[in-house]
Amino acid sequence: MWSMEKARDLIGPVLAVLLITGAALTSRWMSDNRLSTNTGAREGLRGVRTEPCSEPVAYRFLYLHEPNAVVDRLTFARIVEGRIGKDATWSFDSLDEWCDWAPGFFAQEGEWKPRFQPGWLISRWLGEPADCTSGRLFWWIQALRFLDPESVASEIEWIEASGKTLRLRTTQGWSHYDYDSDALYWNPTATEYTPEDPNLCREWYKTTPLVTLAYTLSHACHDLCRDGDLDEQPVRERSALATENRTRHILFMKAPACSHLRPRPGFRETWPDTPGQSAGEAWWVYRGTVEY
Repeated sequence: MWSMEKARDLIGPVLAVLLITGAALTSRWMSDNRLSTNTGAREGLRGVRTEPCSEPVAYRFLYLHEPNAVVDRLTFARIVEGRIGKDATWSFDSLDEWCDWAPGFFAQEGEWKPRFQPGWLISRWLGEPADCTSGRLFWWIQALRFLDPESVASEIEWIEASGKTLRLRTTQGWSHYDYDSDALYWNPTATEYTPEDPNLCREWYKTTPLVTLAYTLSHACHDLCRDGDLDEQPVRERSALATENRTRHILFMKAPACSHLRPRPGFRETWPDTPGQSAGEAWWVYRGTVEY
């Protein structure tokens, strides 16, 4: 059982979830007046309806405080009619381990077909040569969907339902999105931001490939689905950074291997860390806002 100290440490992060969710929704609202009507009842590029529907079987990663979560492990669950059944959770040391396991697991889930899942089309847009295969990218995207089925999962669906094509490439540099060419550049191995000024050192520079993938996909959604290329850069960045911090916090709350992740306070590398001697303390004082 958890100690009272651990329970107390989670109070701040739980409150931060509400703040981050509010920030993400606010950023989305800023550009929803330009959102095409196809984000309601939509059809994909091949006429397949892609809007979310209620399903008897669902999958997601559990928060560390949930009853079925495995202590000090990332826990994945199959949920049937709103309940986690017996022997329906699996735990992992890392997301990489989950990505290795997931293809075999879902091959046995009769109704779950990869090519009909949101994210399949995006993964096929990955150009060659690449430091990551389309298949591997697909499972990274599924990890995002199962970590955040309420927000990032929707952005993935919107991109594919937009009728537009995204150029996607891997890079050994920093992950970023180019609005002029509709191109997403993602580093599948980077775990720390390298500032242009070598004298700068920040705790928020620590990241994960999944965080930067969420950030760049949010930019892509803003561009392809909300005419984001008409916005100034501060508007673009605040929207994407809200998604990044939501992903950072969800990983902090669900993946013990990511317990070091702190909020990113702003776009510029010079922004100081959110105060706090630990990541938990930083999330405690974080107020859900980001600066340009």
